[in-house]
Amino acid sequence: MKAKRLLAGALLLGLFVYGAKAVTTLRPFARIAPQGTAGCRLLEAPGLVGAEDMEFDHESGALWIVAGDRRADPSHRPRDGAVFRFRPGTDVAPVRVSIVGFSTELRPHGLGLWRGAAGSTGARELRLFSVQHGREHESVEIFAVEATGSEAGSVQLRHVRSITSPAFISLNDVTPVGPEAFYATNDHGRRPPLGFLIEDFLFLSNASVVYFDGQSARRVASDLRYANGITADRGGRYVLVAETMAERMSVFARQPDGGLSLVAQHALDTAPDNFAQDEQGTYFVAAHPSALQFLRHAGKASVPSASQALRFQLSERGRIEQVSVPWQDDGRMLSASSVAAARGSTFYVGAVFAPGILACSR
Repeated sequence: MKAKRLLAGALLLGLFVYGAKAVTTLRPFARIAPQGTAGCRLLEAPGLVGAEDMEFDHESGALWIVAGDRRADPSHRPRDGAVFRFRPGTDVAPVRVSIVGFSTELRPHGLGLWRGAAGSTGARELRLFSVQHGREHESVEIFAVEATGSEAGSVQLRHVRSITSPAFISLNDVTPVGPEAFYATNDHGRRPPLGFLIEDFLFLSNASVVYFDGQSARRVASDLRYANGITADRGGRYVLVAETMAERMSVFARQPDGGLSLVAQHALDTAPDNFAQDEQGTYFVAAHPSALQFLRHAGKASVPSASQALRFQLSERGRIEQVSVPWQDDGRMLSASSVAAARGSTFYVGAVFAPGILACSR
């Protein structure tokens, strides 16, 4: 009897600890009051659904967007994907960009932009990197941005290379550091669906960062909790990673061989997603104040999920400073925000499932 009571007590204690951990992680009671939403407007275009990630090319002033319909797939992997470009002050709405030399269905997740050195004409090559959730494997796709000549300012994407590796488990985001070199996040360490279920249910820290040097890929950071957005600073010294389910941002110093060493971690009271930088180098990261609301919204579109956009600076020593919240919404204007990108007097917010992108004054 004594052994049974001890076992029952241990089980109750375990359930209590697990429940406390679940409440802390999922934040079911989070309540968000709209802030900075006055004057926001929705920019829509045919096929622009699930603008999960976007980034400004500040040299041209164009906003690049990857989108895919995640509600069309039972596993919420993107379907019917596309790449859009939006030029504020020129375009009324984002314009779908044609892709040449890529015959597979585009199923994009995170994106990153890379600018090369100036060539003989003075122009700098622009490449777009995107995570691709293929039917058979995970990959990073590299596209070159080319002028089409059909009309002033029109461009197309030409497929350059498809990169696969056993190190790619469940890719989420990518940040390029060269014409074919990049860092990418694995948000899980086990493959779906059972691996995802085990890791999510037990709140395991099995996510990682992978580095591809142009020839081969290797893991350079591990023991992360749902590694989501990733970005490199403009000086090439640091790599920032959003650990969504740990509710923190981690900063790593880049080593000469591409390895990463942890410099700092910054705790939040919200779950960060994707990063972007404005033309001044200020960072923005979208976030989910309640992971439980996000999960419920993923299951049913009519259930709102609160959204946030955070702004911060990165110090010379790799410390995250001056964190503020310029925009947030209770989910009725835009649910499940995944990225915020700013330029000039306007910032734009994309979401995991919603159509269009939100344009707001800052």
